[in-house]
Amino acid sequence: MEWVLENPTTFWFLAGLVLIVVEAIVPGVVVIFFAFGAWITSLATWLIPMPLEIQLMIFLVTSVLSLIALRRYVSEWFMGVAGAEGRALSDIIGKEAEVIQTIDSTNLGKVRFKGAEWQAESAQVLEVGERVIIKDQKSIRLIVERI
Repeated sequence: MEWVLENPTTFWFLAGLVLIVVEAIVPGVVVIFFAFGAWITSLATWLIPMPLEIQLMIFLVTSVLSLIALRRYVSEWFMGVAGAEGRALSDIIGKEAEVIQTIDSTNLGKVRFKGAEWQAESAQVLEVGERVIIKDQKSIRLIVERI
């Protein structure tokens, strides 16, 4: 395992993979840009050996630049575009979903809707496996209630 720390190309590549996994777990479409930065840094260290300080600078600069330049486009991949793909709010409201993590009035849970996991909230206690109806959407969170 020590070889990973001694080989910056491998380290940055694996860091990018870990960040992609974190992006799949954490909503918000931000962590993926740090994965891009890690992979660009991996490529740079493969092409030109450089000290750690330069590697960190490349990582931070490319991560921030990719966040600024690409967030809008990458967000569309993850969250969809309401107008371009015909997925307007009216296409979500009134549809059914399945609870996959318990929801109550004080804790967010999760539902599965069209194969994707969404954070969800409800004034009711909803248990795993229950079918719910989508009443509203707030950003990346669905407001649901029992059918």
